[in-house]
Amino acid sequence: MTNIKDLTEQIEGGQRISVEDAAYLWNRASDQELQTLSTLAKSKWHAPRSGSYLIMAILNYTNVCVAKCDYCAFYRLPHQDGTYLLNFQQICDRIEACLSWGGTLVAFNGFTPSSRSKTTLSCFLAFEKSIKIRSSFLG
Repeated sequence: MTNIKDLTEQIEGGQRISVEDAAYLWNRASDQELQTLSTLAKSKWHAPRSGSYLIMAILNYTNVCVAKCDYCAFYRLPHQDGTYLLNFQQICDRIEACLSWGGTLVAFNGFTPSSRSKTTLSCFLAFEKSIKIRSSFLG
């Protein structure tokens, strides 16, 4: 049977925990226990009082979506009030803002290929090419 003491010893020994152990911690460990164990695991790989992070932007260039995910309060159906689609310059401005904050990664959210999206796909590929050309001038 998995318990906190055994998992603590396992982590102190530099061993990975299993998916089952992670589920046990998720369901049974207190916030304090999770914090202690995660700090312990982190200390095996990083200097004390240090951490790493990534500055990035996830660009939602549109809120039009037909997936209707039950967890998303963001989407709008096609032709519904409140929809938007950013133009090329607006997307470039958001990318440049991310770069000005020290960002190193930009991801796009909202593109879902479908049989009806050949135009969208060709626009997306043209946009990607333009961004690569434009970013080569940014250094």
